[in-house]
Amino acid sequence: MRNLRAKFQKIDVNKIIRYLAFQVLLVLLCGATTKGGLRPFGLGAFVALVYARQNILIVAPMYLAATLIYDFSLRGVITALTPALIFTAAYFLHHKSERRMNLFTANLCVLLSQIPYIAYAVTDAAIYQIILNVMLTQIFAYVAIIAFYAVLTRGLRYKLTVDEVISAFVVLGAAALSLYGITYKEFNLFYLVYSFAVLVAGTSLPVAAPLFLGVVSGLGCAFGGGGIECVATCVILAATVTAFRNTNAVITSFALLTADVLLGYYFNAYSGYGYVNVIVIAAGAAAFLLLPKRYKKLLENSLGTQSNARTAKTVVNKNRQELSLKLGSLADIFEDMQVLLQGVAGVMPDTDCGRKRLAKEIAVGYCASCADCDACFSSLGSDTAGVIEGILETAEPKGKASIIDMPPFITSRCKRLNGLIQTVNDKMEAGAEAKREYLSLDRGKQLLATQMGGVASVFDGLAAEVRQTVSFDAAREKRIIDELTLHSVMCKEVIVYGEGGEIKVSALVAAADADKAVLIKAISKIMKVRLSRVGTADSADGYVTVHLAPAPKFDFIYGEAFLPREGENLSGDTRCVKKISSSRVILAVCDGMGSGAAAESFSSRAIQMVENFYAAGFQTEVVLSLVNKLLALKNDDTFGALDMCSLDLNTGACDFIKLGATYTVIKRRDEVELIEGRSLPLGVIEGVKPDISRKILLSGDILCILSDGVTDVIPEAELTSILSEHKGVNPQILADEIVAAAVSSGAEDDLTALVVRVFQRI
Repeated sequence: MRNLRAKFQKIDVNKIIRYLAFQVLLVLLCGATTKGGLRPFGLGAFVALVYARQNILIVAPMYLAATLIYDFSLRGVITALTPALIFTAAYFLHHKSERRMNLFTANLCVLLSQIPYIAYAVTDAAIYQIILNVMLTQIFAYVAIIAFYAVLTRGLRYKLTVDEVISAFVVLGAAALSLYGITYKEFNLFYLVYSFAVLVAGTSLPVAAPLFLGVVSGLGCAFGGGGIECVATCVILAATVTAFRNTNAVITSFALLTADVLLGYYFNAYSGYGYVNVIVIAAGAAAFLLLPKRYKKLLENSLGTQSNARTAKTVVNKNRQELSLKLGSLADIFEDMQVLLQGVAGVMPDTDCGRKRLAKEIAVGYCASCADCDACFSSLGSDTAGVIEGILETAEPKGKASIIDMPPFITSRCKRLNGLIQTVNDKMEAGAEAKREYLSLDRGKQLLATQMGGVASVFDGLAAEVRQTVSFDAAREKRIIDELTLHSVMCKEVIVYGEGGEIKVSALVAAADADKAVLIKAISKIMKVRLSRVGTADSADGYVTVHLAPAPKFDFIYGEAFLPREGENLSGDTRCVKKISSSRVILAVCDGMGSGAAAESFSSRAIQMVENFYAAGFQTEVVLSLVNKLLALKNDDTFGALDMCSLDLNTGACDFIKLGATYTVIKRRDEVELIEGRSLPLGVIEGVKPDISRKILLSGDILCILSDGVTDVIPEAELTSILSEHKGVNPQILADEIVAAAVSSGAEDDLTALVVRVFQRI
């Protein structure tokens, strides 16, 4: 029982309902016959379902069954089986070649599928009727493809284009023609369905929608033999629903029924109007009234206009403004904490004051307890604090007092000299420990203050970014969907927001289409700016959201070569190439002191902190200050050289940041330039300041970031020669050449060469 329940829970009820609806639609359209005896609709509906990526292994048997209902004969089997086989073969050929079936191929397959019909029809139908049926089948297949593709792949929540609306109405007209032909005595199925549909349209769609539905449905009935009066009747009923759409649903339904009775009894709009006709309309209205509210809401959300989308976009901007205020408040809080911590840190007490205090404590606490203290105090005219202060001043540089630091006044009188020396040393040690604790606490407060300032800066930046109003571009959103549809990219929704260089596009597309090159190319064409992918997020039902933003002017490729010191398994050099935004990249080499595991641990730690701080949005000055202070707090004596570049891919501006690092090399055509730094290494002292310089890189420039293991053994002239003679564009080859040259020169340290080539996007 449990296994049966689990299997039942795995059944996709929505999918079953969808395919049942397809079956009903195919049955209706396969049987839809015009007044002239033409049946051009069934094949078109089948083709449209296949093109809209419905499972052909299910749809093909459904089409075959629907066709055989109306013509269960050898002729019916052949004419139904031919398109099923043709489209199944075409579907799997395109699937295997990973190419989307285009409209031309689909319409060609439709024409081939009609060959059996043509062969049979020439014996019992006029040639003009055959040609007309074939032409109408081709036309209906084309419009059905447009309508089904829009509805089944993108859904109705996004506003349809003009051609999609027209195509959808043509399909509705064909369905109305089919329904009008299903009668039993005075009962006509069309009026039952139409009364329900027009009430749904009148309460869920714009004002014009039910009127258009009335015209299209009436024309469908007219082509099915109902006459032109069907158009007038359907339009009047639709107009009645529209007039009462803002009232209670019961009143609207009653108005519809009243209008139908008036048309039938008093204006004789129907032939043989009677109580059955009243019951049919009443049944359709009752079905609408009995429809649960949650389904009405679902219909309203699915079939509604873009007002909900516009409201949602307005809410987005309102929420952004509220979030900006909250972020600004958080920034203020962290700034206040920074000021408070910096104020609490204060200044160390004056050394002279501290010495006087210690001398007084010793005089009162030790000398005053001596039996001969009166003699000493009488000779000095006060206590011994003044003499002891001199002892402390003499002993402080050494950190310890001894007998040679004792003045003659003490050595000639004091009978407890050793005890006095020990007391002085104990007090000096306690004072030194208090000073160390104070400095440690002060250092922690200053570090925390710097962190608070950095966090405040990040929140300020986020608040400024979020504060900007997001503008949406609905017109271009529609054009993008149309363009992607032409390129067989299944797109459900597109959002265009932002302005100028900050404009962004997010497209909800089928996972199978997300990596197609035409996706970015087509959207860039509409946006009139070259875009690049900045992210992809999975969505439900096999769709993904692709996020695009203006592509930077420049891009880069890089190569890296590295070797640990001979005899070591790990290199003390750590490399970093990280994009921290769509237009900024961080390139760095950290050379830990020495080699092996200790150096590798230090450099990895430093690079990881640099990456994390930059990724969080901290500014360069704050990043380096925090990283240096944190590493300086370690208990060991390790340190390292940090050589970092911050490259702006929009402008080509490159900031070179050096802490104890060797020179960096820029190669531009045949010219070579060295960027040097003279600051102390990372982690030596807390207050070290980096050397920062800026250069503008051009397309084709090559950047070489090297560790000192390379530059210590390769003279500048030789390195310049290697770069000048290198004519390739592959940075990996150049990196390998540089490390190989260092090995040939007898290198004994860790070796690293990070080579970057900057180029302009086409």
